[in-house]
Amino acid sequence: MIFIDLHISTRRSIKNLHTKLYQTYLVFSSNCNIIDPMIYLFIVWHMHQPYYKNDREHTYLMPWVRLHAAKDYYDMLMIAREEEAKVSFNLTPVLLEQIEDYTRNNVKEIQNEMMLKDTSALNEEEKVYIISNFFYANHRVISKKTIA
Repeated sequence: MIFIDLHISTRRSIKNLHTKLYQTYLVFSSNCNIIDPMIYLFIVWHMHQPYYKNDREHTYLMPWVRLHAAKDYYDMLMIAREEEAKVSFNLTPVLLEQIEDYTRNNVKEIQNEMMLKDTSALNEEEKVYIISNFFYANHRVISKKTIA
C-alpha cells in the first residue's frame, strides 16, 4: 500500500494522478514480476481549518472556511459523485461547526462585510484593513480551475 499526500481539486487532476500511478505501477510491477496490471485507487480527503470564530463578538476573523467550502469541498463531492470514485471524507469537528454556522446564516464575517460596503463609505481604518488582509491567498492556488 502506498500513501500519497496531494492536493487535488479537479477531475483532470484525478485522471492525471491515475495515469501517473498506473505508469509507476507498470515500472514497479515489471521489476517485481507482478502480473496484475489493475490499480486500486482509494482517495482519503482530510479537511481541517483552524477555529476562526471570535466567540465573544460572534464574528469570523478569516474567510477560509467559506472560501474552501464554496470552491474545494464542493468540487471534491462532485468528483466523488461523477467519477464514482472510492473516497473517504474526513472533516474535523471544528471545521464542521464552522460550515454549519455558514449554512444557518449565523455568520458575521469582517471581510465579507467590508467587501460588500460601498467604497466611498470606507473610512481610513477600513481601507488599511482591506489592504492588509484581503490578499492572503496564494494566487497560484486560488486561481486553479474548478469543475464547471
